[in-house]
Amino acid sequence: MRKALELALPEYGNLHIQRSPRAILVTKQGEDFRFEQLSDGEKCYFTLIADIARRIAMANPDHHNPLQCEGIVLIDEVDLHLHPLWQQAVIDNLTHAFPKVQFVLSTHSPFVISSTKVNVNEKIIAFDNGMPSPMEESMYGATVDDVLLRLFKLGTLRNAEVQQHIEKTWKILENPHYCQKELDETLNWLKTNLSPSDMEFAHIALEIARLKKMEAKP
Repeated sequence: MRKALELALPEYGNLHIQRSPRAILVTKQGEDFRFEQLSDGEKCYFTLIADIARRIAMANPDHHNPLQCEGIVLIDEVDLHLHPLWQQAVIDNLTHAFPKVQFVLSTHSPFVISSTKVNVNEKIIAFDNGMPSPMEESMYGATVDDVLLRLFKLGTLRNAEVQQHIEKTWKILENPHYCQKELDETLNWLKTNLSPSDMEFAHIALEIARLKKMEAKP
């Protein structure tokens, strides 16, 4: 278990049991922490790796290095409680610690998806209403936006209310002779609720400038 944790999480180490007061300790950035002091993500990750190591050792009691043994491990929602940084690395970390284990993982994390290569050893199967569909095209290295829009088929990355006002703004601008009052109302709502640096404002400003330029032409 200690070796598996060191391979999967090299930033942590020296997993040991303190007798008095009784506690499980791990060293993080040169400082000892009790297991209960770790975040939910850390505890979940530690428990997952330790449990796999324990089970593979139990299944191969006579092997000198159980971490090199074969096996099949199924993990539901592998990204659960994990920081996005760990979601990006979870596949590499697991396969590094257990190189001969076949992992079957479920996830809703675009970080996990974009960290998976589609090749002879790694496959992505998308489920739509319970129907499996193997992905032929790799999304390895894709942006989170790309994964959410293409694989998870989200219509937008914004919440419904904001998207509704954005669509209303563009609907108004479809008419070169748009109603300025109506445009001001929806723009004021967006300015109240979105960051001034949101790129949508730049796109809208460019479209307004284009329409005014066209209108000024003789």
